[in-house]
Amino acid sequence: MKIKGLGILLLAFFMPPEPASAAEYESGYQALTARDFPAAARLFKAELQNGDSFAALALGHLYMINRGIANFDVGKSVKLILQAAETGNCEAKYLIGTFYYRGYGLMLDEKTALDWFKKSAMCGHSGAQLVVAQIYLERSDTREQAISWLRASARQGHVHALIMLADHFAETGNSTENQVTAMHLYLLSAQRGYPLAAQRIADAYEHGSTAPKDPLAAKRWLEMAAQLTTERREILAATKNNSWSISKRDKSANNSLEASTRQQVSEMATALLAAFPLPTDPFSDIPEGVPTAQDTDTHRILPDNQYAIPQRTFIVTEDSQ
Repeated sequence: MKIKGLGILLLAFFMPPEPASAAEYESGYQALTARDFPAAARLFKAELQNGDSFAALALGHLYMINRGIANFDVGKSVKLILQAAETGNCEAKYLIGTFYYRGYGLMLDEKTALDWFKKSAMCGHSGAQLVVAQIYLERSDTREQAISWLRASARQGHVHALIMLADHFAETGNSTENQVTAMHLYLLSAQRGYPLAAQRIADAYEHGSTAPKDPLAAKRWLEMAAQLTTERREILAATKNNSWSISKRDKSANNSLEASTRQQVSEMATALLAAFPLPTDPFSDIPEGVPTAQDTDTHRILPDNQYAIPQRTFIVTEDSQ
């Protein structure tokens, strides 16, 4: 089953359902996007019989969030997601790694967690690639491997991976080549409206590090970073506290507000990219066998902070999709 994209799935969980009868749905996916959870659960159960890995992943998620099924059931959730992972679903592999890493539904086991993250990373999951990089960065003897995985995730446009790779270039010697590369990567992340990227660019202009010193530019980027951060927090708070009742009008207003600022930041970054052309390819030297693009069949159902999973130190907070 082809997934149409993360944006549609986010709407499925955060927007009120449209009136529709179960007979109008041709698949559990269609019912899920309409937020008709009982119909989605019923259809996914039927699709499971055909070995559909996304059906197992999505049904497992419904058991996790207690929607469309009789009772919240961690055991069934983990079992279904593990079934999807074992049949090759890249997102499910990432989640199983998360369960082991956080001790949620499975015994806490960081070694097994890393094994699952690597399986997900090898099939093109940019978030998993970033997690593997972060885990390796914590070890003194695997830094080279960490940077390789960081390049793989950043190559797919993962905003946080771009930031971390930019930091790596900024901190690796003071050569003009490295500084220009760092600024280019910060700008690529800023193009996607990532607040931390705007903050890094502001710092660069303030201190004259990876860009010429420019107090006015620093002030402008700092203001945009603050605005993006405030809007993002407001929207996340609204979806966390009212995700099942937030109105279409409120959601649309929030999206328009954020889109306006994101667009401004994106345009500012795009205008500057030509001034910081890449001297070398920062996305070379990735792990052998890693695909060149993320598997479009396995996009996330929800970002990390929307999963009902106990939190541990886990840096992945943004998804480029």
